[in-house]
This record gives sequence, structure tokens and C-alpha cells, in this order.
Amino acid sequence: MDEPTSGLDPLVRREFLESMIDVAAQGRSVLLSSHQIGEVERVADDVIVLINGKVVAHERLEDLKNSVTEVIVSMPSTTAAPLQMPGKFLAMVPFGHEHLWLVRDLQIL
Repeated sequence: MDEPTSGLDPLVRREFLESMIDVAAQGRSVLLSSHQIGEVERVADDVIVLINGKVVAHERLEDLKNSVTEVIVSMPSTTAAPLQMPGKFLAMVPFGHEHLWLVRDLQIL
């Protein structure tokens, strides 16, 4: 399901997510696409992160949360070269002056 809770009011959204948890508890798989991190954390065991159509991570949610950091870097201009990020680079998405990085095992100095 692609963004199945988009446009739902909070009560219906909660009921829908609870129904998906019930379906999964019956041993069925549920494939859910969402930008709502809170929803993903509530219903997911395994997570696949796609950026620009490419899989950059596929693992258990807890492992992903423990090893990957999202970093947002504001650049002085839209043409400035991105910085080197300590850790294993998974993906970088530019948004004008800002670059969003996903870094595994970020080494903060």
C-alpha cells in the first residue's frame, strides 16, 4: 500500500494501523510505503529505504535505527560541493541549499 493513511483523520489513521498490526500478527506480510516515520515505527519489523528508486538499506527496524543517522547539511550555495561525511555513506539527496545524508556508523569527532 502506498501512503494508505494519507488524508485520513487521526482516529481512522490509528484504526487502520491497528488493523495492519492485527494482520501481521496473523502471520501475514504487509507491505506499506510511508514517509511518516512514526507510522513506520509503529507497524514495521523490517524496513527498506528507497532513495530515487534505489534500495539503500534493508534490515530490521531496530538495527537500522541503531546504526544509521540522518544528517542535514546547509550549504552556502546550491552549487557548493558536498562535504565528506565520516562513516559509511548510504545516500545523499540535495534540496537546494540543504543536503540530506543517510550515514551508517557516523563518526562524530
